[in-house]
Amino acid sequence: MWIHPADVQRANTVSRSLPPLDILKVLWKPPSFAYFVEVVRSGVGSVPELTAFEIFEDGDELDVHGHPTVIHVPGHTAGPSAFYLPD
Repeated sequence: MWIHPADVQRANTVSRSLPPLDILKVLWKPPSFAYFVEVVRSGVGSVPELTAFEIFEDGDELDVHGHPTVIHVPGHTAGPSAFYLPD
């Protein structure tokens, strides 16, 4: 898994934390409740912990097809990145 270092800690803590209490406000709606049940049935609580990461930083050129350049674009979390492909 490739990840920006600013999100490494979050990658393992988010899957282990309880959902925000705000979710309880919408569970009474049938579509939301059905979605919640499906997520639980599919094993959301059994997601294995991520243990190995390939770290990339802003400006790095990744050694994958197309050799994209990493552009760090923090927003929703501290580590989101875009990948620039000049071709």
